[in-house]
Order: sequence, then structure tokens, then C-alpha cells
Amino acid sequence: MRHHRILFDKYHPGYFCKVIAKVPIVDVTQFGYFKVLRNGLVPPLQPMVVKAKLVSMNAEKKIKEASGAVLLTT
Repeated sequence: MRHHRILFDKYHPGYFCKVIAKVPIVDVTQFGYFKVLRNGLVPPLQPMVVKAKLVSMNAEKKIKEASGAVLLTT
């Protein structure tokens, strides 16, 4: 039964209530914004990936404290 469960988790995630958590990706350029500033709230333990052209140092620090990541796009 051990190998059966491993293959099911590999090809059918969530079948045995083992769910792989996905991280939300926020692309601010889709909404017409290009710079992320430090104003605003970040959920404390919600990891996320933020894509933007420009990010202030304080905003990057705030996102990384919430266990998130910043990707710069061109």
C-alpha cells in the first residue's frame, strides 16, 4: 500500500488529504501599476511573490518579513 499512496500523491495531489500549498503571485503591472511602495498592509504569515518594475527598499523589507519574495520585471 505504501507505493500505491506515493504514486497517488504524485499524480493525484490531495486524494489522501495531503494538499500541496501554492503561493499566490501578484503581478502589479497587470493592474496598471509599476512601482510598489511601503504603504499598505501585508498579511503577516501569508507568503507571496510580488512582480513589479520598481520596488522601494522599505516595501521589499516588509514583503520579505512576511516570508514573501520580490521579482523585478522589465
